[in-house]
Amino acid sequence: MKFYIIIFFLFFNLSFLYSQEINIPADTSGKIFVITEELSNKLGIFKEYENFQDARLFKIDDSNYFLEINYKSEDLLLRKRINYTKSQLDSFRLDFSNRLALMDSIKPLDQSGRLPLIVSSTILGLGFWGWALPTMLEVDNGAVFTGLYLLTAGTSFALPYYLTMNTNIPKAVGTYTSFGGFAGIFHGLFLFDLVNGGISNAPSSSIIGTMLFSSLSEMTVNNIISRKNNFTDGKSSTMISTSVFGTFLGLALTDYLALYDTPRLWAGVTLGTSILGYLAGDFLSNRQSYSEGDATVLTASGLLGAALPISIVALTDPSDTKPYSAAGAIGACLGLWLGDFLTSSVDFESSHGDYIMLGTFGGGLMGAGIGLIVTSSGKSRNSIPLFATIGGIAGFSTLYFSFKGKSPKPSFSNIDFKFNPFALYAPLIFKKDDVYTPLMQLKMNF
Repeated sequence: MKFYIIIFFLFFNLSFLYSQEINIPADTSGKIFVITEELSNKLGIFKEYENFQDARLFKIDDSNYFLEINYKSEDLLLRKRINYTKSQLDSFRLDFSNRLALMDSIKPLDQSGRLPLIVSSTILGLGFWGWALPTMLEVDNGAVFTGLYLLTAGTSFALPYYLTMNTNIPKAVGTYTSFGGFAGIFHGLFLFDLVNGGISNAPSSSIIGTMLFSSLSEMTVNNIISRKNNFTDGKSSTMISTSVFGTFLGLALTDYLALYDTPRLWAGVTLGTSILGYLAGDFLSNRQSYSEGDATVLTASGLLGAALPISIVALTDPSDTKPYSAAGAIGACLGLWLGDFLTSSVDFESSHGDYIMLGTFGGGLMGAGIGLIVTSSGKSRNSIPLFATIGGIAGFSTLYFSFKGKSPKPSFSNIDFKFNPFALYAPLIFKKDDVYTPLMQLKMNF
């Protein structure tokens, strides 16, 4: 009798273990065991349950399953159980996995550049577009002029705001687009000079209208280019920097070659160098990865490169501006080349680049202050720019080397080749066969 009781309890326990409910994954990949409230909201399921809490799938045996849903109603926690067959389970899990895959493929909007873009367009509306439009239309009535100004200025905020509500506006796109709005004003002036041969006798409405059209056009073109080519923050900042340097290079060449008397020529040269500046930035950022901090360091190096020869020329106190223009143009190009070299093995963070730029200006101010003190006795003060430049170089160098070791540029491939001439006569020295000395070593990391 005792034996039968033992057998009875054994079978009872086995049947109890067999009937235990096992929590199984809700997706086909076997990763999600609990469907949370947040996940259900993203997938758009279980909407019919007020205050849904969570849901789990359970297995009873190979042909019986159930879905347990927990939700609240009137502060009471309720639980609902829905039984599934194997085919119904497969259908639920397939639908859940498809929804999950669709959610993963939908990336959230990147609007990090939206605010800078809207702020820039608002500033342009208040500072230029607002009065450029009524000027272009030759509005004489003061009330109408003011009304158009206010309407345009308001639209410069409202239109970009609503157009970008559900649009990806990365920081690089916002920055590059905004720059186009400002740069286009000056490029429009150069363009008018190039087409009309000067602005001295031209009506202001035509000049302002060309500048307004150029500002809006360049803003639009920059937006399209940066989107289409998936600009990074570093590439955008680099191209902006080199374009500005390109414009100043054109103005320096115009001064050195005395082209101001031929408006079409000087305007064409300046527009051409501005475009070359864009292309140079594109080339540099394609040749090596540029971070936003790298672009700032490049700009600081270019400025110092231009300032150093100009400050040296200032010591001679020339009566003509041509030496300054030539020295500044050559120095800026060399400074940009040096800046590209200095960032070739480093990816500076944005804040690091800002610190280096601030250190450059801070060092320049300190140098200028020392120069004023040294030359306060009535000596020639032509050396003050050189003191300022030396201070700027000192500030730049100090901050550059302090941050260089903290931001190494990632290397995706590294080739290390070693040649060991000792291996040629090692067998003559070591008479053992187990001594092996390699002649060449080639190591490649990817």
